[in-house]
Amino acid sequence: MDEGLNVADRTTLRLWRIANVVGWSLFAIASALFLRRGFEAGASLIRHSLLYVGDWTGYGQYALLVLVPSSVLCGCWIGSVIGGRVYRRPAQLAGAAATLFGVATWLVMISVPTPHRTLIRVMNAGFLFLCVVIAVVVAQRIAKGRAGN
Repeated sequence: MDEGLNVADRTTLRLWRIANVVGWSLFAIASALFLRRGFEAGASLIRHSLLYVGDWTGYGQYALLVLVPSSVLCGCWIGSVIGGRVYRRPAQLAGAAATLFGVATWLVMISVPTPHRTLIRVMNAGFLFLCVVIAVVVAQRIAKGRAGN
């Protein structure tokens, strides 16, 4: 594909590809973080935020109202943005972007004092891993459905 291009054109094409990958990945991660923050803000309005977890019942409510739905929705969002816009290895890139999203979210979550700290941190990481799996599946399905594939 690049054989008939001169050096400047190949360099421009390479830079565009890099900017495409980086730009859409950063957009997907940033918008998913805002979406996740919206879930957390909505939960704090009804006192089901991570700040209000005092026992296992509170954590269960938090997981069902905030953590699982936001992981599923953010995974779908990251996968759909990257799967629809990135042309080289969208599933792997969506997995990497969702992993960065999960790590960033988890680092914020571990700063909140909770009872049974270690077990809750492990469970939070597991629920956030759900985002990675969903992002990979969605990106792969959307990339396969694009015209020309």
